[in-house]
Amino acid sequence: MKYYKPLFLLALISLLFSCATPVAYVDFDHKTNFDEYTTYNFYAPETDLSIVEEDTIMGFIEKDLQAKGLESQVISKFSIDFYVEFIKLEDSFISSTGNTSYSYSSPYMVMTISFTDALTSELFWQAVVERKVYEYISKEKRIELYQKFVTEALSKYPPSAEDIQKAEKEKTLAK
Repeated sequence: MKYYKPLFLLALISLLFSCATPVAYVDFDHKTNFDEYTTYNFYAPETDLSIVEEDTIMGFIEKDLQAKGLESQVISKFSIDFYVEFIKLEDSFISSTGNTSYSYSSPYMVMTISFTDALTSELFWQAVVERKVYEYISKEKRIELYQKFVTEALSKYPPSAEDIQKAEKEKTLAK
């Protein structure tokens, strides 16, 4: 019975993480007037993804930004760059008796979306979204995750007045 306990815990943890929603971490220049950025264009993506997947992600981003009233233009106010990576983190557990250890790798999908001023090339907004994923996921499931990642990231664009005030306060406290 003592051999099943670690496996049960591992299965429970895996179940909890598989149901998790993506987590977005956003950073931005709090001095930016986001109302000035009304048009966008994409950098040519440099990812390890297929062209179809890159186009799909660009479509998700474009749909979200257009719903916010922004327009795609060749000569634009800001440029969008993104990349997706799959990483593995090593996790270890030690049994309750302290004499047996277990380790396994946890695959994560991480998407970064960056907005830079088209004239100055200054980064003014960035989101990094991550989630633990199964090691082998189908193409359909990956496309579904791309949609969720883009939605989660862009739900925080443009930053709310509260987020801007919070960033200013944190910068003041850091001084």
